[in-house]
Amino acid sequence: MKYPSSQPWHYINLEAVFEDLQAIPNGLTESEAKLRFEQIGANSLPRQSGLSCWQILLR
Repeated sequence: MKYPSSQPWHYINLEAVFEDLQAIPNGLTESEAKLRFEQIGANSLPRQSGLSCWQILLR
């Protein structure tokens, strides 16, 4: 599957998603998860700097 797809993401067949991610419904094995972590890094979003919701509210 190539991204971006011409289909909206929620229309993509579940089996196609697993194939594209090289995963299985039960999740990755511990060794595969470790390998992907070493190759790709943590599955996390970068923190954004700026004002928090509370800081904006208290202004």
